[in-house]
Amino acid sequence: MQSSGIEIPQIADGEVLAASMLDEIRLNAERRLRQIEPLIEEAERLRDVLEVIGQRSSRRAPRVGGEESSAPRAAKGANKRVILELVGRRPGITPAQIAAATGMKRTVVASTVSRLKRHGELRDHERGGVCLASAEPAPARGHGLVAVQ
Repeated sequence: MQSSGIEIPQIADGEVLAASMLDEIRLNAERRLRQIEPLIEEAERLRDVLEVIGQRSSRRAPRVGGEESSAPRAAKGANKRVILELVGRRPGITPAQIAAATGMKRTVVASTVSRLKRHGELRDHERGGVCLASAEPAPARGHGLVAVQ
């Protein structure tokens, strides 16, 4: 078919239908991927937590001969990710509570929290413990606006 000197190829109805179906499949796949990506990220964080907890139980298993075994180190950044995730969910949590919840050694948690505070990722919480540095401070009690009647 010719129109204004531009050649437009003939496309069979089946080809148009197939292209339309492929577009619909692609759009549905992209939409579903956007829906599940946060779940995938959460699953990765949970795997990190389970890895740390698994190390806790392996540290307590004595070797043959009564010696304590030293567990392998956590993957690089795993402790940081676990701590930041927990602090994000529980602002005001203390390092001792983080250690109890995750199974990490208190010394590991304390040094990681100190480093995260130095690097500006965590800060002291108004009521004790720590919170994410990006978290809004709680409004001061007694210093807000008073309603006038």
